[in-house]
Amino acid sequence: MVENEPNNAAARAQWGVALAQGLAYFHEHGLVFHELTGDDVAISEAGACWRSLENLVDARTEASTSAPDPETHDVRALAELLYHLSTGDNQAEPADVLPQDAARLFSQVLSSNGRLKAADFAVALQMTRETLLQHRCVTFRIGAKTDTGRVRKVNEDSILALVLSRECDGGRAAVGFFVVAGGVGGHMAGDVA
Repeated sequence: MVENEPNNAAARAQWGVALAQGLAYFHEHGLVFHELTGDDVAISEAGACWRSLENLVDARTEASTSAPDPETHDVRALAELLYHLSTGDNQAEPADVLPQDAARLFSQVLSSNGRLKAADFAVALQMTRETLLQHRCVTFRIGAKTDTGRVRKVNEDSILALVLSRECDGGRAAVGFFVVAGGVGGHMAGDVA
C-alpha cells in the first residue's frame, strides 16, 4: 500500500499524466492495446513511461480488439492500473487511502459508461496533481524557554504552543496557534496577572 501523503499522491498522478499522454499519442496514430497490463509500463523515481508496445494493435483492423470502443477500453484499463499502483487494491472502488480529489477522478472514470479519451484523462490527472500539490503539509518546529531572571523567585511567564492538523480534501494541513504571555513583575498581583 502507498502512503497517503499529498506529495506521493501527486507523484503518482504525474505517472498517470505521462502514461495518459502517451496513450493519447498512440490513439492519435490509430493504435490501441489488445490487452493493457502492468508489464506494459515502467515506473521509477524518475517517472513513468510505456515499456512494452507488443500489445499495441492497429485499431482500424477488424480483428484488432473485441471491445466496442477500444480507446475507452484503454483509458479504463489505464485507470485500473493506476488505481492498483496507488492503492495496492484491484477493486475499482473509491479508497480511503487516496486523497479525495484522486478518489473522485478514479470513481468517475471507472464508473463512466460514456466515451473516454486519453487526452482528457491526462488533463484531469494533471488538474488533480496540481490540487494535491496545493495541499502540501507544513511542519512546525517549536521551541520554548522561559527564565525566572535575576530578581524574581517565581517565573511569571507562560507559553502555549498548539500544533494541530486538519484534513483538507484528503490531505493534511498543519495549523499553528501560539500564545506568549509575559509576567508583569513589580506590580501588585503581577504574578496573578
